[in-house]
Amino acid sequence: MRSLKDGEWVVNCTDSTYSSAQAEEIFAGKSGNLMHKYALLLLFAVGAFAQVPGLAHVVIIVSENHSGDNLCPAFPASFDCASFGMSAGQPVPLVHGVDPPLANCGHGYGQAKADIDGGKMDGFAKYCKIFNGVNQAYTQLYATDIPWLSDLANNAVAGMPTRTADHFFESEPDPSYGSHLFLIAGQDANIIGIPNNGFLSWGYDAPPTVQVLWKNPATGTNSLISPCVGVPTIATLADAAGVSLSVYGALPGQAGYGFVSPDYVNGWRNGPDWVNVHNIANFPADVAQGSLSQITYLIPTLKQSGHPLFSMHDNEAWIRTNLEALQASPEWASTAVFVFWDDWGGYYDHAVPPAQDGLRVPLIVVSPLLTNAGVVDKNVLDFGSVLKFA
Repeated sequence: MRSLKDGEWVVNCTDSTYSSAQAEEIFAGKSGNLMHKYALLLLFAVGAFAQVPGLAHVVIIVSENHSGDNLCPAFPASFDCASFGMSAGQPVPLVHGVDPPLANCGHGYGQAKADIDGGKMDGFAKYCKIFNGVNQAYTQLYATDIPWLSDLANNAVAGMPTRTADHFFESEPDPSYGSHLFLIAGQDANIIGIPNNGFLSWGYDAPPTVQVLWKNPATGTNSLISPCVGVPTIATLADAAGVSLSVYGALPGQAGYGFVSPDYVNGWRNGPDWVNVHNIANFPADVAQGSLSQITYLIPTLKQSGHPLFSMHDNEAWIRTNLEALQASPEWASTAVFVFWDDWGGYYDHAVPPAQDGLRVPLIVVSPLLTNAGVVDKNVLDFGSVLKFA
C-alpha cells in the first residue's frame, strides 16, 4: 500500500529498496516528500567526519520518555527550566517526583497535540494519573535522584567534556515508534501510533496480526496498517559513502526489541546491513577490542531505558556503563556521543515546539573534541540536527 504523492514511503513488509541516489533525492526533499525543515540527521551523520577535525566516530544513545522540564533540575543552572507548569490555563507547581515513577503518562500522537494545545502547553494533566494529590505529569527529578547523569550534564565527569542543549525537540509529535524511525530514516512515514505488541517486535519480526495507526497525508484520515515500512535509511547513505554503521539493541523476544528500528524497515531487516545489528549487552566488550563503527546507535532494553514505570537509576547506570566503555576504548579521542531521550513521555514541558515538531527533550553532547564544554546551547534543534554541533 503506497501513500499518495506527498510521501514515497511504502507501507508493507515486502516492498521496497532504494539506491543511494534515490535516498539522497528523498532526503533532500526533491521527490515531493514531507521532509523536515531542519538539517537531517542522515546527511549530517554521513558527512560529519569531514566537518569536525579529528572526528571519526559518532555514537547516538537514545533512551526513553523524559521531557526537558522533567530532568532539568539536574542540568546546568542556565538550562531553560520551569518551576511551574500550566493546566487548562492555570499554573501548577512542578514538584519532586519519585523514582521509579508512579505513572506512565499518556504520550501518543493525540496526547502530544493536546499537551501542546496550539502553543498553550497546558494539556498534560488529562493524560496522567494523580497520586498523593499530585498529577504525575507535573513532576521532576533532581540531581540527587540521578547524581552521575547530573554530573555528566554539568561537565563534571572526569575525562568526559560535555555540553547540553535546552531547545532540542523531537522531530515529530510521535510516540516511540515514529521517533525511532525518524532517527534512522529522517521521517516517521506518517505512522502516529505504537504497534499492538507490547515492547516486543514492532516491525518485520512482529506477528502478522500486529498493526499500527497510520495517518494518510492527503486526507488526514487514520487507518491500521502493518508496522513494516519501505523507506530509505541512513544505512543506504552510509553504504554508498563507505561509512561503517552498527546498531546495538535488545534481542528478539526481549522487552525493548520494539525500539530497534532497523526491524521496521524491509530493506534493512532483510538486507545485508542486518548483520550489523547486535546485542546491546555486547557493546562494552566490542568497543574494548577497537571495533567501534563510524556511526553507532545504542538502544537500551526496556528495563535500562528509563521508560516509566522503570527506574532512572537503571537508565543512568546503562548510560554510564556504555560511556565509560567508550572512554576506555582506543577510539575515544575521535568520538562524539549524543545522549538524549526519544520523546517527552507525557511529562510537562513549557517550551513551545516549532511547527511540526514534538515536545522538548534533553540533549547531552559528550566528546573530547568539544572546544566549548560546559556551554548550554540555546539554538533551536531537533532530532534532524543532532549531529550539527560545536
